[in-house]
Amino acid sequence: MSEEERSESGNPIFRDEAKDDGFISAHGNEVNIEAIRDHIEEHIGPIESVFHEIISHLVHIKQLSWHLMKLWLLAIAVLVA
Repeated sequence: MSEEERSESGNPIFRDEAKDDGFISAHGNEVNIEAIRDHIEEHIGPIESVFHEIISHLVHIKQLSWHLMKLWLLAIAVLVA
């Protein structure tokens, strides 16, 4: 990041440098995944289905869904590797 690079409002602009580290499959931390699942089930109800997105680079994504009172509730859990 160039220290002189700023937005029109004067805020600094941060830029991420691209990495060429090959594909790294992300695996979630089981302790965190279990804590998220327990919290959701305590406050919303039992999770009916989970879609595991398995081809993301550096993040672990799960799509959780529940069927409540004729509505489907959907949540996305993203865990950074």
